[in-house]
Amino acid sequence: DYIRLLTGIRKEHTSLQHVVYLNALSLAAGISNTNLVDAQSRCCMGVVNLLKAIESAYSDSFPKLWLITSDSCTLDYASDRPKTPVLPNQSTLWGMGRVIRNEFPNIDCKLLDLQIGHNLQKLSHALIEEILKADEEDDIILTQDARKVMRLEKMLPNTNTLAVSSLNPGQQEQHARLIFTAPGNMDNLIWQKQEKQLLNPGEVEIEVMATGLNFRDIMFASGLLPDEMLENGYAGATLGLECSGIILRVSTGVSEYKPGDEVIAFAPASFGSHVIVSTISVTRKPSQWSFEEAATIPTAFFTAYYALGYLARLSEGEKVLIHGAAGGVGLAAIQYARFRGAEIFATAGTEEKRQYLRQLGVEHVMNSRTLEYADDIMEITDGHGIDVVLNSLAGEAIDKNFSVLKPFGRFLELGKRDFLENTQIGLRPFRHNITYYGIDADQLIAEQPELSKKLFREIMELFEHGDFRPLPHTVYPASDVASAFRLMQHSGHIGKIVVTVKNEIGEVIAKQNDYPPLRFNDKGSYLITGATSGFGLATARWLADKGARHLVLLGRRSIAEAGIAAEIEEIAMTGAKVIVRQCDVSDPVALQKVLRDIEEFQPPLKGIIHAAMVLDDSALRTLTEDSMRRVFKPKIQGAWNLHQLTINQDLDFFILYSSATTYIGNPGQANYVAANHYLEALARYRKAQGLPALAIAWDAIMDSGYLARNEALRETFRKRLGIKGIHVKQAFNAMEMALASDMTETALLNANWPAMKRLLPSVSSPTYHFMTHAISADDIYQGYMDINEVIQGLSKEEVHVLITNMLTDELAKILQLPSEKVEQNRSIQDLGVDSLMAMELVSAIEKRFSIEIPVMAMSDNATIDSIAARITKILTGDKNVEHGPDKASVMVQSLAATHAEEFTETEIDEFTREFVENKTTTRRMIQ
Repeated sequence: DYIRLLTGIRKEHTSLQHVVYLNALSLAAGISNTNLVDAQSRCCMGVVNLLKAIESAYSDSFPKLWLITSDSCTLDYASDRPKTPVLPNQSTLWGMGRVIRNEFPNIDCKLLDLQIGHNLQKLSHALIEEILKADEEDDIILTQDARKVMRLEKMLPNTNTLAVSSLNPGQQEQHARLIFTAPGNMDNLIWQKQEKQLLNPGEVEIEVMATGLNFRDIMFASGLLPDEMLENGYAGATLGLECSGIILRVSTGVSEYKPGDEVIAFAPASFGSHVIVSTISVTRKPSQWSFEEAATIPTAFFTAYYALGYLARLSEGEKVLIHGAAGGVGLAAIQYARFRGAEIFATAGTEEKRQYLRQLGVEHVMNSRTLEYADDIMEITDGHGIDVVLNSLAGEAIDKNFSVLKPFGRFLELGKRDFLENTQIGLRPFRHNITYYGIDADQLIAEQPELSKKLFREIMELFEHGDFRPLPHTVYPASDVASAFRLMQHSGHIGKIVVTVKNEIGEVIAKQNDYPPLRFNDKGSYLITGATSGFGLATARWLADKGARHLVLLGRRSIAEAGIAAEIEEIAMTGAKVIVRQCDVSDPVALQKVLRDIEEFQPPLKGIIHAAMVLDDSALRTLTEDSMRRVFKPKIQGAWNLHQLTINQDLDFFILYSSATTYIGNPGQANYVAANHYLEALARYRKAQGLPALAIAWDAIMDSGYLARNEALRETFRKRLGIKGIHVKQAFNAMEMALASDMTETALLNANWPAMKRLLPSVSSPTYHFMTHAISADDIYQGYMDINEVIQGLSKEEVHVLITNMLTDELAKILQLPSEKVEQNRSIQDLGVDSLMAMELVSAIEKRFSIEIPVMAMSDNATIDSIAARITKILTGDKNVEHGPDKASVMVQSLAATHAEEFTETEIDEFTREFVENKTTTRRMIQ
């Protein structure tokens, strides 16, 4: 019917601008138990059928799709809550809408909730006004006196009620540590209260006076350095690696230090008032140094000494290229290179920094913001090149660095970006006996402490002999630590940035778990649905560990069928009595019988956790009503049954297990997302009635249940959706905090936001502004993912759109233009692309898409759109792709004819590959 309707409209009208779906409004009235799932399924399937019809009738210019609900979204603030709580029956549509944005990115799907009473004239007027004045907002609520839009925010429980104190002089005994409440914004850095810790043998406690700031801290606080890149390091996932201070306490067995000694140390969480470290990472501070000077030493000199001395064995007369030479490690490297008698080539990003290096006497100073330094080096060295490169640059600079290395050269990599992005390096440069080192001082200290101690001792001896001196530095007080982080974030400093801590912290926030430990009533019963496998079973174990002694586990299978006899026995060993009942929670009669048995034979019911679920994944285009019902029954019907049958019980908690998919709209899971959205609305509905309720939207649980058994699926979540997942321990810690904070709904989501923004169109919505605002344009479409994994399951049209946008961004960088200035249907030559730029674009395409494309594809009439179409054909397996003569080969032959006496075909092929793969300039090729 929809197809016939829209096809008819298409014939009669040139365009259709809006389709408004009002069917959910019929669900506002009460729905009986018998038709709850039927009504929800029909409403959602109506949207599915409508989508198919829109796509069928309008293949080019799609209308906006408006999904309208009434009083289904409860706002955060008490003044905004509807006076009369409404049933959550329409909320499934909001879940569907978020999936639509990912599966039908060409259809602009708007979600609009009307909260302005029941006057039809007023309702219709407000609706029409909103439609006709539509903007970029996607999640909209109209109240009696305002238009509100949704924003997803990162938060900590009790953020508004955390105790705040101040560390004044004489009160430094209160311990504090710097943390960030959410990555990305430096305003999220806070000093958090810490408890005094016991010392283990061989450890000392240091009262921190000053801490050195490193780029590692910036990347971590910005969310660009995932935990897995830190967990094997000495400092782990904490802020700070080095400090100077005064020893307060020493443990048994420590004889070389005593309280009052002034020291320098490598220390995890060194952005803190106190640190506890092993003596292996501590050395005495020379008395003539200030604490600020001392804090410039550990990381910078240790890294430079380890890289240039221990690994590269830099020798007198050798040539060394130091990138980022005006930074802490760079200046330390200059001191070491001079100590060894090496010839120094240095780069820096601003003229101010380059002038500073010249004033230090560095002879060869170049610009790190362009790649011309490579040609300059080859000119200065008469084409011989460099012995050692100390690199902190990323991207194309890697290839340039290899191009200037002599045979037997050493490449020392300090940067993290290319490791994170798994940047590919060709093996060709290594034929000249080149050595490559990936360097992380943090990991070295953790993995080889004795070597670290030896190197640190050697460094301090060189200071004692006057060969090295502390670095220039900029000082910030701990109370203004955000400004210190911002300065380094924008590379606005020379040398080191040091934060003074002693008596400088200011406000301290109480630790987020400063509440009494959670213990459940050992005289009450606790009911868990979906408890005979996976996360539901893990929940039962957690309840028992927290003191629950009477557990009733519901599942569709018996103990024997589920194979959980051993797990039940383990739970029983905690002292808990465990009853397992086969029960379909969507059957109110069966559930009523279980509840009556608890009432008659068990202690009073004190808590319910609804974890029952069924997965039946399907793309919206193939979704059926049967599939919808299978997923809705345990989630929606089960939750409603639990609510109704226990509404008069005195419960301590009523917890609904939702999914973080409701926040991002997982493609392929529209039924699951819609059902979970209902649970969150039910939690709000109960809370509005004064009943206990908590809905937790879990991220993928990686070490329990189905994902724990399916490594391939875990990788799919990580690579195709940007979801890194959480572990059971993290989940239960979060649930404990949510219960203690009396939350109604929350999500625990460990997301790779740059990847998620790239992969899921929904995340580009203004709703996610606070989550993604810190992601730079360069992060979008970076090589986080294999392109073949990204396009899996997408139509050719969707792949074409994705590739077109990626090419637009790539060409914008080459042309140094905003992306919106790059016209996708205009000849790239008309846009200003010359032959060398075309070669750069070809190389970028090969790197991004792992395909070979001839340079002739960049012919005079080539457009972004036509190039994207060609790439789409290759990626989707279309064999009918034309291949013309390679323009790179033609260019190389022309250069050879002009500038060389004779080239063989083999040499021309080799130059061609080098020209494309390494982006060798014509100037270098002529040389």
